[in-house]
Amino acid sequence: LLLRAADGGYQDGWHALRLALQTAELRGTAVCHVVLVTDESRHELQPELSEAQLSTGLHESGCSLHVVADGGGSSALVAGAENSDVLGVTSTGVVYRHSSAGVTALGDQPPHQAQGDYSRLALHSDGGSLWNVQQLLSDDDELAAGHLASALASHVSSVTMEKLCERCTCHVTGSLRCSPCSSGE
Repeated sequence: LLLRAADGGYQDGWHALRLALQTAELRGTAVCHVVLVTDESRHELQPELSEAQLSTGLHESGCSLHVVADGGGSSALVAGAENSDVLGVTSTGVVYRHSSAGVTALGDQPPHQAQGDYSRLALHSDGGSLWNVQQLLSDDDELAAGHLASALASHVSSVTMEKLCERCTCHVTGSLRCSPCSSGE
């Protein structure tokens, strides 16, 4: 499902998120990820729509929310740290940083104090993450966009494997590795 707002105007990311949760047809066995990409803070077009409603919708659907945003708290991804090289943070406290040598994932970082409309939802969703859109849009660092895409894909794949392995009680061979269950096991 692809929802797109273009050509300026007012876009409400919360409305897009609610629409995605209400209209996406998910298979019962699917692992759900919603990715919201925006370069603006939320434009509140539907004041009756609450963060609690969206958080409940994400939880009930089992969806992880990944937000690539500017504003809404994403510009200060890691409390008390220099953030110029931060690509993103996850709901479990992993911080992804980039350099010319590649992407580094650092665990056990101080928890991000989620501020803003999008970051709270992302970092409170199971397996969610928050990414810095300025790294994606950077003209000064051509590697940043590729590193962000790579780190986001790596995180989404890890969350997918974790969720699949939680459902599969047979043949678990290690952290993030499980072999497919045969029917009836």
